[in-house]
Amino acid sequence: MHKNVRLPLDLAGVPRGEADTQVREILALVGLGQFGHVLPRELSGGMQMRVSIARGLVTRPRVLLMDEPFGALDEITRNKPDSDLLDLWQEQKLTVVFVTHSIQEAVFLSQRVIIRFESVSRLPIMRSCCSAACSQPVRRAKHETACSKP
Repeated sequence: MHKNVRLPLDLAGVPRGEADTQVREILALVGLGQFGHVLPRELSGGMQMRVSIARGLVTRPRVLLMDEPFGALDEITRNKPDSDLLDLWQEQKLTVVFVTHSIQEAVFLSQRVIIRFESVSRLPIMRSCCSAACSQPVRRAKHETACSKP
């Protein structure tokens, strides 16, 4: 898995020693520090998602594009990766463009939600996915979506 995460650095011509150091740091950041020697196929689905996130972060981008990274997970199982992603966002201070079909997930993860029908909802920062602060924006986003359908 270490080589898998290192690939973007290899393609960018980063010297191997420097690349290996960056990979170890990123794997530790996503909670996979002790699994660098494991083959991707030997990892659970959640761990494979973290490998993908690590591969995206290893080049230290300013913007991370994520197209339904947790789409294969049910709503309850998504809570942990969503929380982990929020922690990474706060620690790394990067912009994340996150595509999802889950309004609840969008509200939990976002400062701004753009719904396909061009509605924009401004949201307060820092909330729990189960809090009352989350339920009102979810209702509002669902209402705006329903009202803006052609």
